[in-house]
Amino acid sequence: MRLSRMLSALLAIAIVLAQIPLPAMALAQFITYDLTAGQHYVVGTVSTWHDEDTLYVLYDTNDNWQLKETHAWITDTLPTSSSDLAPGHAQDSGDYDPPVDSDTLELPLGSHGPGDCFYVFAHAAVVEGSGNPVPGAGPEETAWGGDQQGEDDNGRWYFYFRYCIPEETTLGTITVTKLDGEGSELAGAEFTLYEVISQDRVQVGDPAVTGTDGQVIFDELEAGTYIVVETGVPFGYKADDTDYESNPVTLTLVDGTVSSESVTFTNTLAADGRITVYKEDGEGEILDGASFTLYRLVDDSWQEVAGPVATSEGMAEFTDLLPGTYRVVETTVPSGYTGDEPAYNLLAYNLA
Repeated sequence: MRLSRMLSALLAIAIVLAQIPLPAMALAQFITYDLTAGQHYVVGTVSTWHDEDTLYVLYDTNDNWQLKETHAWITDTLPTSSSDLAPGHAQDSGDYDPPVDSDTLELPLGSHGPGDCFYVFAHAAVVEGSGNPVPGAGPEETAWGGDQQGEDDNGRWYFYFRYCIPEETTLGTITVTKLDGEGSELAGAEFTLYEVISQDRVQVGDPAVTGTDGQVIFDELEAGTYIVVETGVPFGYKADDTDYESNPVTLTLVDGTVSSESVTFTNTLAADGRITVYKEDGEGEILDGASFTLYRLVDDSWQEVAGPVATSEGMAEFTDLLPGTYRVVETTVPSGYTGDEPAYNLLAYNLA
């Protein structure tokens, strides 16, 4: 019976939350207090949370009790007389016939905003439900929700609680800049952001790719420890050799503002290209005795990068090449043969 009741309460909360439009500030906090009747009997709970305009008060009774009436209001001062506790102060109320197990009241926050604190009075009239009778309790009792107890000028008890709306937080950013080996911004690098939570890495959002400015910005970040990982390398480049795990980025919260940080990664060109030259005679047979020199186009001029390399079994090979446009020149012709065209333009691709 108790498990069934708990599940019903959780379902009730879920339904309430599903029915209430929740803006960005909603569920900034969710707090639950005892609902106490007869000054000594816990007859259920009162849970509260807020959004931008409204404080919600959810009453939920236990097996032995049901709600007959509810009244709730907020105030900036504690009561000084019994009249301050009259149900007429209620900003929202409920009258139930037949009695119910739970209900939610909505209290307008008015001028209260981030950083403000106030008192909440959640009153109810409860009646015995279908469960076992509570020894010493009457068939109907007055109940109050909260963790603070007070007494009015007539000696009557009540409970209440203090509610504070958290200060608004300005969230932080991590700006990632990708440079090439010459210090220029590099587009096409993919980065993934992870937050370190209890020694586990939890991905934050989707991966992002650098644009022409060489940057990606991860924003709306809470204070915490983050790891930036390069998960995609631009064509023709090698990944940054940064040890990501040993270089976390920490964002801190100071005076309601989460810090912002910047990190820079550098990619160098991948020197893993290869050009293989095959030498044949006019009949398609392997021909040795030739040599070749390799040139690379740099800033509109051809620069020698390797050679001359002699053929072996009709083949000359150039390795460890950067991406780019290359020219192969036959610099030695086998004895008794005429040379091929003096130069060829070839494109070397990243073979990684």
